[in-house]
Amino acid sequence: KITNTKFYSVFSEDALNLINSNFYLENVEFENIYSDAIDVDTGFGTMENLQFINIYNDALDFSNSKVKAMNLDFKTIGDKIVSAGENSSIKLENITGQDSSVGVASKDGSITSIININLKNVKIPFASYQKKKLYDPGNLNVKNYSISSSIVQYLKDKKSVLKINDVEMENTERYPFEIIYRKQYELLENTIWKKYLLLYF
Repeated sequence: KITNTKFYSVFSEDALNLINSNFYLENVEFENIYSDAIDVDTGFGTMENLQFINIYNDALDFSNSKVKAMNLDFKTIGDKIVSAGENSSIKLENITGQDSSVGVASKDGSITSIININLKNVKIPFASYQKKKLYDPGNLNVKNYSISSSIVQYLKDKKSVLKINDVEMENTERYPFEIIYRKQYELLENTIWKKYLLLYF
């Protein structure tokens, strides 16, 4: 149990790494973290009222974990706001985030649900894909969302599932790894500037 705590200017691989643990986090802040803020490996627990500012890699990274998280705020995240992988089951509620590469990514057999999320200036708000062939595709379900200043609404591969307000998304990307991990956003199929080129040239 960790409450009313601040992690500040941490240069290690993870500011907090929870392994094979039952946990409860409440009123915890992470600021100026030079890799992942929280990395959960085979963890089971709850997170409430967490804040993340200036995280150079992922803010939340889950692997083979079952977690419920609510009332989370993210500002300036270098990679993903939330990364759910390796058969994780993640429930998110009341999420705000801004200035990030990716919002919520659900991959490799993970099932992630989101209720109430507001993202601003997040290049790819939602992503569902398979990274490792050992696992099943990803699954992401989003309800009640608001996004602004993104390149696209979402990214998914052919086999993964992504539902937004109970509507299953159909458009797929041919190069999810290059886009997500190498940040080659020009490869996105449905970017605003590509639509502009098709309409006017």
